Formats: sequence, C-alpha cells, structure tokens
Amino acid sequence: MEKKYQVFVSSTYEDLQEERKKVMEALLQMNCFPVGMEYFNASDESQWDVIKSLIDECDYYVLIVAGRYGSIEEATGKSYTQKEYEYAESIGVPTIAFLHKSISSLPKGKTESDPSVEARLEAFKSEVKKHLCKFWDTSDSLASQVVLSLNNLIKTKPRTGWIKADQTASLEANSEILKLRKEIDEYKKKIYQYEISEPKGIDDLAQGNDTIALLFYSQLKGTGEVELTWNNMISLLAPLLIVECSEVNLKRALSEFYKINYRGGSGAWFISEESFQSVKVQMMALGIIQESARIHSTADTNVYWSLTPWGKTLLFRLKAIRKQP
Repeated sequence: MEKKYQVFVSSTYEDLQEERKKVMEALLQMNCFPVGMEYFNASDESQWDVIKSLIDECDYYVLIVAGRYGSIEEATGKSYTQKEYEYAESIGVPTIAFLHKSISSLPKGKTESDPSVEARLEAFKSEVKKHLCKFWDTSDSLASQVVLSLNNLIKTKPRTGWIKADQTASLEANSEILKLRKEIDEYKKKIYQYEISEPKGIDDLAQGNDTIALLFYSQLKGTGEVELTWNNMISLLAPLLIVECSEVNLKRALSEFYKINYRGGSGAWFISEESFQSVKVQMMALGIIQESARIHSTADTNVYWSLTPWGKTLLFRLKAIRKQP
C-alpha cells in the first residue's frame, strides 16, 4: 500500500530560498508532503506553538544549515531554527541535517557578520554533527542528497505516514478479517482439543478392561457366548470405522471374529441383534462412534457409522505400534 510522508523542512529563510525551493520540489517528486515555516513568523510566540504542532504531525524532519544562524529568541539565546531541530529530536521525529561544506565560499550577505552570533552558529553545528548529517555545496546537490538520504531514512526508520481514505477503509477491513480469522482458528483449536479429549460424565460407564457378554447363534449348531473387554471390542471394530462402516459389515466382522477364534472357523455364526445393539449403544455413550455424515444414494438403506475424533484418539492409543525400549 502506497504511503505518503509529511516532511518538515527547517532552515533560515532569506539566504536559502533557492535551496528550499529545490528541496521542496524534490520532496514533491518523492510523493512527500513538504512542510515549512514560509508562511509563519517564528518570532511570534503563538506561531511557535503552531510550528511545534506541525512538527508533531510530521513523519520526518530535514534541517538545512548554511552561513546564517537565524532569528534569536531572547529567552533562550537560541535561533528558532535550532529550537525547531531540538524540538524534533526531543519528540523522536527521525531527523537528518545537511550542512554547507564551505561557509567561506558564501557571499557576505549569506554569512554572519557578528562574531558572537557566528560562535552560536558553530556551536549549533557541532551539536548537529553528533547526529545524522550530510554535507552539500550547491542547491542541486542538496536536493539529490535529501532524496537519497530520506529514502534510506524511510527504510531504516519507518513511520506511520499517510494513505488515501479508501485505502484506509480497505486496510481496516482486511485487519478486521485477519483478526476474525485468528479468532476462528483459536476456536477451532479449542473445539478440536475438546473433541479429541475423553468425554466428561462417562466414568460410571463400562469401558476399557470391563467386559461384555456377546451372544451368537447358528441355525445348525445352536448358540454360543463369549466375553470381550471393551478395549478388545474397540480394537476389533474401530479400524473399520475410520472412514465409515455399515451396521451390516460391523455385524459380519463380529460374527467372523467369533467363528474364527471360538468355533474353529466352521459353520455360519451370527451375532444376536440384542448383543449388537448393546455394543453400538455403549460405543455411542462412550463418545467413540457417531452416525456417518457421508451422503449415500436413496437406494442404499444401510445405516453407516464412523469414529468420532475421540474414537480415533482411543484407537491410536490401543493399536499404534510403539518404539521398543
């Protein structure tokens, strides 16, 4: 998103009109908003408050110093240019100064004739040199230096800047969307953690190594009964339910298990409907299975079941192969 920056340009005025004009033009070409004191009388105390407020609103501060010190405030003995610079530094506005390379090359009208004022100027320049500053000799070189240095300052010390109102609305909307997405993700994590955790309120239900008696029958060989733990039951049926499994196939799996392990693999054995319903209801009560959400054709009259997230967690605990110690 394109940003525009407000830049305060501070300098003495009468001796640097051409230089200020070049710098202002260069800033405009950078899509920056130059702000200066051209239209303010800095010696007026009320206008000084206005200038401070302008510096408060600016993103960056540019100081240009040549051979003049500028108007001096009696109370502090400092020029208003120096006051502006020190104020910008004090409130943390990124500043960069540009000092003239050779004061001796300037015409007399653009240098200080009073030795005491010249000494104040030199003292001010000494303070400025302790911070970020560059040197210039012509208005064109000054403008080029400002562009290069300000671009670097924008990269190293990014500021809020200004953007179009419609872009702001879009940015705010995007920020709100991102915030909502993060909240949704957090809720999803909480829901997932809840789903894979052991359900509450099942402590008094038969489970784990508790047993259940299952009844099987054969048209030729009568009936038979076997006791299995619930962990055995889950280990047997849960792999079939990872995606989904019909009640018909669940009954077949239990019947085959009984025939192979307890009847030597012979005969046709079937689990009783009562036993199967007991197994199904208990696994539902323990939060292990749920009715499948997959859509089937209208011609398919089977009932399908699948594991819940907790059911999968329990299956992995029982069946996953662990590393040997």
